[in-house]
Amino acid sequence: ADALGLPYQVERRVPSRAAMRLPLPTQLAVQSLLGPHALGLGEPPQPPFPLLAISCGRASVPASVAVREASSRATATVHVQRPLCDASRFDMVVAPRHDFAGGERSA
Repeated sequence: ADALGLPYQVERRVPSRAAMRLPLPTQLAVQSLLGPHALGLGEPPQPPFPLLAISCGRASVPASVAVREASSRATATVHVQRPLCDASRFDMVVAPRHDFAGGERSA
């Protein structure tokens, strides 16, 4: 964005240490039922929503999913690395081949 002169904002939202002990699918289920604050992510995202949200790593998955859901999928989400959840929760997943070594190629 800098190189193109486009505006951007960086936010760091990760689940609490207690929430990170839960498997990622459980974190997403808790978030779906109780909201992002239940994982220690703060209040749900509010408008105006970004056009694009880029996340990387397991800890960022709940925040990225929260933005996508809050924006009614108006925010395009790109996740870097294997997300360890259903890849359909993102618009695009960019994962190195070694992330799938010996495992399912679901992304």
